[in-house]
Amino acid sequence: MKNIFVIPVEDVQYIAKKKIGRKLTIEELKRVKSGVDFGFECWEEVVLTSIEDLQDIVITKRLGEITNE
Repeated sequence: MKNIFVIPVEDVQYIAKKKIGRKLTIEELKRVKSGVDFGFECWEEVVLTSIEDLQDIVITKRLGEITNE
């Protein structure tokens, strides 16, 4: 696996077309990128929470297997 999360420019342009009826300029795309970068400043916390959730799922699954034996 190369990436966990990527937003292709084509997807951003699709959303722009739906929202404002046109594609974004390069300058507008740069501004969108800055906004997304800002929004993902806390990405490490999101990843940690996801990993903790996985641990909870594994524990719950193991407990279920033990009680079903």
